[in-house]
Amino acid sequence: MMIEDEPIYDSIISQALHHMHEHAFSGMSMKDLSSGMNLSSVQFTRRFKESLAVSPLDYLTSLRLRRARTLLM
Repeated sequence: MMIEDEPIYDSIISQALHHMHEHAFSGMSMKDLSSGMNLSSVQFTRRFKESLAVSPLDYLTSLRLRRARTLLM
């Protein structure tokens, strides 16, 4: 059963999000991330942006800033 407020992403974007959350501070690059998803950087960025309305780099930057802010409190 689906919860209506729950976002739906394709499996590649779900894997990318999981990887980003697990390895946000490991120095990963967008090229490494897209290669890990078996997509070109352009394909990955387009697909990510279509799903989340934000680029993967902006998402990762926001994730890192949120975690850093939490550590500072």
